[in-house]
Amino acid sequence: MEKIDLNIDVNQEPTKGSLLLAEPLMPDSHFQRAVVLLCEHNDDGSLGIIINRPMEMSLEDIAQDLCIEGQLFLGGPVDQDNLFFIHTFDEIENSLPIKNGLYLGGNFNSIKALAMSGKINSSNCKFFSGYSGWGKFQLKQEIQKGSWVVADSSINDIFSISNGSLWTDTLKNLGGKYKILANYPTDPKLN
Repeated sequence: MEKIDLNIDVNQEPTKGSLLLAEPLMPDSHFQRAVVLLCEHNDDGSLGIIINRPMEMSLEDIAQDLCIEGQLFLGGPVDQDNLFFIHTFDEIENSLPIKNGLYLGGNFNSIKALAMSGKINSSNCKFFSGYSGWGKFQLKQEIQKGSWVVADSSINDIFSISNGSLWTDTLKNLGGKYKILANYPTDPKLN
């Protein structure tokens, strides 16, 4: 199938904390209409978490001892047997700073202690099964092919409860040609 030119800016430079928005016709089913928070990006590769894919199971279904009620999200196709989390707690040891008060992972016992004290909620911590990863230069090549739109992130977007529209809303907020992409049909042949 010939790739449709969607006029995506292929000269965008992602940084840690950027959002990656899948182009509207992304052929990889793992990333269709995905919004990925870029948690690490350097010369060796990139690591991200899909933040807009809620799963049918809850946290209680997989970790009753965690004492946290809430939604579980599919973070990506890699390492889905492990639990990953992003949060706003700077006191958690071994956390990876992403940007401006946002962190990935860290000491799990600290998260459990915060949960038991009632400090964890959907506006400051989000849990994921798996992550998304790219090898050396892979993400750059995918951006140059027009597979991803790079956007700034905000903590409000990342912890949004109704992030089912995050992909569309973020593209619309970028304005111009991206507003048009936000309304692009999933299958243009059916339009």
